[in-house]
Amino acid sequence: MIRFYAIALLFVLTGTAIYSQSDYRPGYIVMNSGDTLKGEINLRSNDEMAVKCLFRPDKISPPQKYTPEELKEYRLDDGRYFISVKTLDHGPVFMEYLVNGRLSLYFLSGKKENVFYLKKGNDTLLALPKEAEYVMRDGTQYRKQPVLTRGIL
Repeated sequence: MIRFYAIALLFVLTGTAIYSQSDYRPGYIVMNSGDTLKGEINLRSNDEMAVKCLFRPDKISPPQKYTPEELKEYRLDDGRYFISVKTLDHGPVFMEYLVNGRLSLYFLSGKKENVFYLKKGNDTLLALPKEAEYVMRDGTQYRKQPVLTRGIL
């Protein structure tokens, strides 16, 4: 009977260890106050990283969960960069900042959909249409530029 309990305990502990695996990478977070904290960020799926950031200052500290309301941004040393944004469709989220320039490109990964956003200067974010629209003229098919992106691209 003791042997049965020992084997059962082994399975329970193994299952817990497998379920709680983490992939912490070096990076930093920027608080809303502007303070920067260096440490490690748990690399999770894109849709999880859009709603929370698991951060720990060192390997022995327990992780702290931060939401988009609590941070301005967070960045992994490998180059992935997330900023806190309030959107009309999704509320406050962390968007991955892909391209910085006169026209910036952002990416939001969700459980139901992935959306790319454009931003020109200090303008508001503009969601890119997901599907191309085509029109026929004189027997030739043309791709129609979405009305939302006219004047930006």
